[in-house]
Amino acid sequence: MRKPVTLTQPRKQTPITTSDPTKIPVRNHTRVPPAYVYVHYESSWEYDHEWGFGWLPLLNKVVSMPGVNGIPSSGDMSGMLQAVTQKGGTVIDPNDQRLIEEGATEDSSEWFKYPRYYETQDGRKWWAELGEEPTITLAGRILWDREKIRETSARFRLHLRDARIVQAMHPLTLQQELAKARNRVERLASRVGMNPHLTDQLKRREARLIEMVDAFEEMQGKAEDEGIKLKPPQGRIGTPKPTRGEAPIAG
Repeated sequence: MRKPVTLTQPRKQTPITTSDPTKIPVRNHTRVPPAYVYVHYESSWEYDHEWGFGWLPLLNKVVSMPGVNGIPSSGDMSGMLQAVTQKGGTVIDPNDQRLIEEGATEDSSEWFKYPRYYETQDGRKWWAELGEEPTITLAGRILWDREKIRETSARFRLHLRDARIVQAMHPLTLQQELAKARNRVERLASRVGMNPHLTDQLKRREARLIEMVDAFEEMQGKAEDEGIKLKPPQGRIGTPKPTRGEAPIAG
């Protein structure tokens, strides 16, 4: 005959009372950046005066947002990226071997397979741009080092330029950018008479005009000397897709 049994040794385990500090805390209204791929159009350039890198390509971002720009519910960006190419844009393929820095490997490269993500506490993926390293405060706030993000972006775009991953800057694009800069110089010069304290700023902008031309000529000369040594990748780009439950938001 069976008898009642009294259990006297419950297992010991501390209840989980805190959130996982390795994951980004999000709330229902938090905009979580979706998967993305960078693209470049040949006329999109800017002169970098913050880090001294000369002319750098400006990048656009195609995001995996279903229902936007023809992106299907699966999040596949292939159709959108094909449209970019047809418009003359250059897709920065995350799997392009030219993204790998000299002396680096696929695993150690800072740029290879650049779309990367952090996990969030609600299971979604937070797709981060280059240089984005969130600091989570004790109150759950997300802080970003904006200077680090700008510097990392500039180094990445410098690599794209020097590795010939983007189309070279055209002389006519230089003329357009110089015209904009000259207009700014002329407007500033018209104010110097009544505002003598602007004289130093005017001199810096005039000197920058010369630097812009010199940087372009140096870039063009280097391209002619080195030539193109690596072939572009073949095949379609494998684009990441949102996981179930994600709410993709444009970054």
